[in-house]
Amino acid sequence: MKSLALLLFASSVFGASIDSDPNANAEELKKSHQIIHTIYDAYESYKAKDNNTCVNKLASLELSVTKSVTKDIPKNSTADSLVMVNNEKERWAYFRSVDLGYLRNIDAGIIFKYDENEQLLAQLSAQFVREGKQLKSVSEDGNVYTFEDTSNVWVEDDRWKNKTYTKMASLYTYTISVYDEYLDIQIKEIVPKKTLTDEEMNDLRIAKL
Repeated sequence: MKSLALLLFASSVFGASIDSDPNANAEELKKSHQIIHTIYDAYESYKAKDNNTCVNKLASLELSVTKSVTKDIPKNSTADSLVMVNNEKERWAYFRSVDLGYLRNIDAGIIFKYDENEQLLAQLSAQFVREGKQLKSVSEDGNVYTFEDTSNVWVEDDRWKNKTYTKMASLYTYTISVYDEYLDIQIKEIVPKKTLTDEEMNDLRIAKL
């Protein structure tokens, strides 16, 4: 796994390609590839507020909905909660979000029992790198990968007559880890409606003078 860690760092810094374990069985590689793409697409669907597609994606991995609730909360906001499980195969997934209109806070987690969990870790980490996610660290044993955004953007809050702006040091943290036979994915993400760079904020301040 340490060699994989070095490959991932090389990919994020130098643009090198990432290959799966060459010793892995071809059929097993194909299966793990399908699992990872399904998990990735399921989260992206939830992020896009397409809960039905998220459910259908995870249902293909034999998870079933045990909770699905969307409710309005004060100040024109919405809270959403989705839980899917397969206790027999020891697979669990939850998605929670609070939508404030100008931004959405998402908290999600997927725990997946799978014999070749290191292969899943390798492929999901590679997928995040390919999608431009910023790799922050890899644990010494190569079993924990942390991706964290460092864009330092300004988020616009347009709920008021006079718009306000808040500096966000990071918009997401993805942590992928393996322990025993389990793959554990933990996601915390802020999805703003509109962001501005430092340069755009300076232009805005000047325009108001």
